[in-house]
Amino acid sequence: MHKIKLFLFFIFLVFISLITSRTVYTEIAPPEARNAQKVLERSQNIVDKFPVNDLIKDAYFINRLKQIINSSVLNDDEKVDAFYLMLKKIKWSFSGIVIIPPRSNYFNTYKGFIGTYFYYQKELKKLNYNVSKMLFIAKKDYKTNVVHSSNALLLAALLDPKTTKKQIEVFLKYETIMNAQVPDILLHHVCLASVLTKDLKTVSQLANFLNKDLTEEGSEDVLCTMGIFTSKTFINRTIRFLKNFENMEHDLTAETAMVILRKRLDENDFQKIMAKLLNTNIKLKKIYEALRNNKFITIRKMDEKNFYKSWDDFDIVIYEDGMLIKYKNKFADFF
Repeated sequence: MHKIKLFLFFIFLVFISLITSRTVYTEIAPPEARNAQKVLERSQNIVDKFPVNDLIKDAYFINRLKQIINSSVLNDDEKVDAFYLMLKKIKWSFSGIVIIPPRSNYFNTYKGFIGTYFYYQKELKKLNYNVSKMLFIAKKDYKTNVVHSSNALLLAALLDPKTTKKQIEVFLKYETIMNAQVPDILLHHVCLASVLTKDLKTVSQLANFLNKDLTEEGSEDVLCTMGIFTSKTFINRTIRFLKNFENMEHDLTAETAMVILRKRLDENDFQKIMAKLLNTNIKLKKIYEALRNNKFITIRKMDEKNFYKSWDDFDIVIYEDGMLIKYKNKFADFF
């Protein structure tokens, strides 16, 4: 737990230090930017009282979340919004951007999320909370309020993975993802929730998305979800993904797949497999050499100071106190 606490604290410090060190964007975000994502007032008032320096600590976070879940005053919509706002406050909410520590990569960051969420799940399952309303919210709102829908699904998976596993089927359909207000936001949370069910069949259905038309980062989320598990089936599926890799514009997916294989295989097996892949798919050679020369650190600088990974089709406006993230005039959130 200590390492996870340090990881959370490090993520937060990286974000604060990088954003506030900028001199190009010196103005404070206007109210319409800061309030781009609407939340319920009672949820906002509650989370505003949580000091961020305390919230980044696992014990404090989970105790405050338990209080919210156990509240007889708040309804499930308010509980979901409060959960989202708590994640947002520690820079863990997802609206098209992930903050990544320097000298790291997306797979390691994804694993960090999952490790912490498994701890939350262990603590929250003790509440025996009925998640039926949260799952109803997830299914009801994904076309019109994807952040609310996605966080309802994630919170349900933390509270009751068994019930969530039974209800997640609708989100394992490509058409459902594509019909979301923002497909990549829903897909990211479906990936997280799928891992939390610990159900290999569920993750296998997600793996089929690699045959579909996904964004580069959407494919990475699916690969990372498989990569959490040591299943030979998922390792072989990742190898097959690299063998069939064609789109050089999606080179980050190939990098992430290589990072996962290197984590899941011993060095000799990894080198043998890469040698075969490089012989059969010459497009991988340049990517692999660059990745190896960079010591398997895949995160790229968006500019010379900020380390963050942004998803395709999202526009970002950086202010002194955060980022406004926009998607095709359909969605905006302040991070």
